[in-house]
Amino acid sequence: MCIVTIYRVERAFKLISKYALHIFYYLLKVHMQNIIPKVAQTSLMRVLVL
Repeated sequence: MCIVTIYRVERAFKLISKYALHIFYYLLKVHMQNIIPKVAQTSLMRVLVL
């Protein structure tokens, strides 16, 4: 009984961690898409100012 419970908990934990990683990567990707253009704009502005 105990082994089955541990097995189920492990499976659930693996699923949760997998989905958490997917969500994390998705948020990171969206975040980067929002940040990189701003960084590029500011660096371009600095280059133009210099």
